[in-house]
Amino acid sequence: AGRLDMLFANDLAAGQPVTWWRTSERTARAEVVLRRPVTPTKVRLEEPIELGQSVAAYSVYASEDDLTWRVCATGSTIGYARIDALSSLSRVRRVRVMIEDAVAPPEPIRTQVFDGPVL
Repeated sequence: AGRLDMLFANDLAAGQPVTWWRTSERTARAEVVLRRPVTPTKVRLEEPIELGQSVAAYSVYASEDDLTWRVCATGSTIGYARIDALSSLSRVRRVRVMIEDAVAPPEPIRTQVFDGPVL
């Protein structure tokens, strides 16, 4: 339990509002502005599983300057929880999750952003 506690000790998005937009019947966007510029190493995503699993494809983006977005992780399903290591990033201020496909209208997802050791 000690290593897991260390890996997920500092949620950089804690207390920050996640802005959610459903962009179509099968796509959506979640975005969080971090408290300060940081170098994140992993992201944890959660669907409200009590409503069923709907995400079929997603991408995680990060921005240093609020203008340029860089893909730092991609995946298919999220389900109860999905943890992705983020590709080498410099200090970023915003993290965006794009739900690119879903089997049902996507519901807001929980987004956590962590720094520290990589998985």
